[in-house]
Amino acid sequence: MPSDGHKQYAVADVVPETQLADMVVGDDKHALCRGFRLTPQIIDRFKNWGVTGLPIRGPGFKNDPTPTGDAWEENYELSVGMLRRSFEVTRNGQELPTKEVHEITNQCLESLLTSSNVKKALQALRRFDDYTFYHSVNVGIIAGILGRWLGYKRPALEELVLGGLLHDVGKTQLPLAIVNKAGKLTAAELRLMRQHPLLGYELIKGFTDLPRSTQAIVLQHHERQDGSGYPYGCTGDKIHTFAKIVAIADFYDAITSDRVYRRRLVPLKA
Repeated sequence: MPSDGHKQYAVADVVPETQLADMVVGDDKHALCRGFRLTPQIIDRFKNWGVTGLPIRGPGFKNDPTPTGDAWEENYELSVGMLRRSFEVTRNGQELPTKEVHEITNQCLESLLTSSNVKKALQALRRFDDYTFYHSVNVGIIAGILGRWLGYKRPALEELVLGGLLHDVGKTQLPLAIVNKAGKLTAAELRLMRQHPLLGYELIKGFTDLPRSTQAIVLQHHERQDGSGYPYGCTGDKIHTFAKIVAIADFYDAITSDRVYRRRLVPLKA
């Protein structure tokens, strides 16, 4: 339940882009922090969480639609948590919850499209450890940023963010000991790791609520223009444009993250 220290507004009266004045706990699994900027999807979810009233920040929030650094990070953390639960479900042999993944996409996209300070957003991403779930959200957001720089509109941006979020979903089919190995992979482990694009494609190819570009991104995000990539060594125009964008986002996030064998690069050098 929300705190009693602030004026409560009925969920039905709350509009998107308003911010919470205090933490709201919906049930045993969901909690949103003070300052969190609400999206249409989250407002709708409050009904399922049994929340009837929300503590909303006072007048003036509509005059500042750009998320603050704290709000941006809170949206980011929520997205990571939701994606982690989706991946855990898949790892346990259940079907990928595509509805929740779409919601994560919208969460990331709302943060992207309402942020006028892309540099601040990118710097905020680097405050967190680089493991599969954070990396996936990072890649989705960075792919969306690249898409916006390229002039893509909302539908294409959503596909890019969604593809970035799911690009490594195939790793849920690999042993965690290999996925999380800190040292260099053996030749056998590397061959297995390089199967994750195919494993991911097989995992999602039957989902009718995912765009075809998502399949291409998952399958081709490690392909390279000169044919040196995997799993098929595709070249040039045989690689989907969105897969190329996500590949760049994937590589950018990797080289701006600390690894056991090297220090991260600063964003400008990367």
